[in-house]
Amino acid sequence: MLAIEALCKTYGQRTVLDRLSLHLQAGEIYGLLGPNGAGKTTTINILCQVLAPDSGQIALNGEPLRPTRKNWLGVAPQDNLLYRQLTVAENLHFFAQIYGLDRQQRRRRVAASLAAVNLGDRAHSRVETLSGGMQRRANIAAAIVHQPKLLILDEPTTGLDLESRYEIWALIRHLQAQGMTILLTTHLLDEAERLCERIGILKSGRIVAEGTLAELQQYVAACEIVVLTTPDEPGRSPEPRVWVIRSVATAVTSPSGCQKN
Repeated sequence: MLAIEALCKTYGQRTVLDRLSLHLQAGEIYGLLGPNGAGKTTTINILCQVLAPDSGQIALNGEPLRPTRKNWLGVAPQDNLLYRQLTVAENLHFFAQIYGLDRQQRRRRVAASLAAVNLGDRAHSRVETLSGGMQRRANIAAAIVHQPKLLILDEPTTGLDLESRYEIWALIRHLQAQGMTILLTTHLLDEAERLCERIGILKSGRIVAEGTLAELQQYVAACEIVVLTTPDEPGRSPEPRVWVIRSVATAVTSPSGCQKN
């Protein structure tokens, strides 16, 4: 679905992206983790074509990324882009019109997007009257109103309480079940664990580790790893959430004789 090959970007003498390569399969949720300054925002800006790379190639659905392909991409940034004085429905109609949908298409897609994020009953509420979690869901509705092939979610639960985080996680799973491919940036390891099939660790503009959670755990330089299990959402079985590392070893992977409790 998304193929990034040897992407480079510099600002003066500072290298932000250093031959970044990244591949997303259709229908997967890919988690992109990294500290501030790792290059996540620059990568998103290049994908959105608001910033040009110095070199490298990007293909979306097997075709080079071009301005004419803007409808293939949906972005829900961390900062809410909705107009607070407008209603949720008015915002969605506005963004749908930007993407070139005609009146009949806008009416149909606005209704579908509101239903997808479970905000049908708040369609005519002004954005400023919504809770933080509802505003984040409305922000995602604006990102999917044109039915993109790839959805980019930039730290979608930052600053939300636990209940609102669960609601956003359920929404993301629902969007994936509908066949959407999702690139998720986050600082929350438990969020990546719950949602992502694969995780990429971005540092200094390049992917330094990538794989499933189980594969990434093999990079932990430790002789003993203790898994703590905590209760999950209501109605779901407990799952491992915390990894406590003991006896750090010099090797990247656990040496012979190390154990996992």
